[in-house]
Amino acid sequence: MILSLFFKSANELTSKSVLEKFSLQELRKKIDILIIDDDVFSYLDLLKNHGYHITYKKDITDLKEVSAYDCILCDVRGVGRSLGSQYDGAYLVQQIRENYPSKIIIAYTAESLTANYQSFLSNADDIIEKGAEIERWTASLDKCFKDALDPIKQWGKIRIALLKANVPIIEVAYLESKYVKAIKNGTFHSFAELNKNKNNRISQVLGVFAMTILEKILTGEV
Repeated sequence: MILSLFFKSANELTSKSVLEKFSLQELRKKIDILIIDDDVFSYLDLLKNHGYHITYKKDITDLKEVSAYDCILCDVRGVGRSLGSQYDGAYLVQQIRENYPSKIIIAYTAESLTANYQSFLSNADDIIEKGAEIERWTASLDKCFKDALDPIKQWGKIRIALLKANVPIIEVAYLESKYVKAIKNGTFHSFAELNKNKNNRISQVLGVFAMTILEKILTGEV
């Protein structure tokens, strides 16, 4: 591709240097998890015993309630009803992804789901059977945490959001190149600062990715 002659690609990056900063136990303590479940979540204490930092809510009435958390564990049934959808938590998952594209979202259910539910749940990073063994839960969380600290995968999410906002491909390539240089040089400050031209569409997209776990770690906020 001709753009590669002028701009750096996120494929030049590696998550290794970021992940090496923290042990798995440190990572579990630093990533804020919100569990949304109208019923008793039987693994709450077990996950806390494994070192995860967790807040539990029976439901939310406003999407803004998830903004402070890096990772959302969401039951598919009985939650998100204030949003008015018959698909409950599945629709909530879709809305969280739409409004907070950088969040880690893990959905879980004890039931078989129709195709309509599945279409909403395609927005989740993982779907777990509610009665799965604790090893399945910890493996999913830890994998999602590592993905959240992978600068290549995180740029992929930003790129999709920029293109959905109809930002020209040349501007997307320019921002990607700035992002790669900043991370390689250890001068990354924030996603928002990548947009020096103050383009409203770009600022809006990058603003959504402000203070993700990757940004917090790269900027020393955690």
